[in-house]
Amino acid sequence: VLVHVGDRQIWAALSSGSASVTVPAPGNVGSYAVWAEYPGSGPMGASTSEQAQLQVRSAEAVVALVDPGQGTFGTATTLRATVATRSGVPAEGTVRALVDSTEVASATLSGGGAHLSLPATILAGDHTVEVHYDGSDNVQAGTSPVLDWRVRSGPPVVDVALSNSLLPLPAGSTAELWLTVTATAASD
Repeated sequence: VLVHVGDRQIWAALSSGSASVTVPAPGNVGSYAVWAEYPGSGPMGASTSEQAQLQVRSAEAVVALVDPGQGTFGTATTLRATVATRSGVPAEGTVRALVDSTEVASATLSGGGAHLSLPATILAGDHTVEVHYDGSDNVQAGTSPVLDWRVRSGPPVVDVALSNSLLPLPAGSTAELWLTVTATAASD
């Protein structure tokens, strides 16, 4: 028996007047005609079945992100995201990183994964991070679980001021200088 699924054809062997066939799903979402043809054998004439419709729907996306650890104000943080179907097929398309529900980065998936750069300008403090997958023709849109993320303020910024920068000083002599050191940002 020759089974047709859209433009695919699969042969199935008859056994006691019945045949069983496993039909791989077509590659794209849509509706596909399915029918069988019996070519005939001996006294049995050829026959073609009625057509049925196979409905292929988009797969559900599983969006995951790897915890990037603490961030530091003034330094970009790399976030790794992956998107696949429930059966493990890598997705294609675009992912977007959101910090506190505001989009801050986007990237194109490659092999179901992407690296997103969270900006160095995100202020110190506690934030939430999530990744949104925009979906494709064959995979539904989806969002990762929300991740709590802390950005620390980083090392202190220090200003150094010299009280007198132009001192006449003969070679080999010593001088006393007054420096003012001021921290302009705190460190965690």
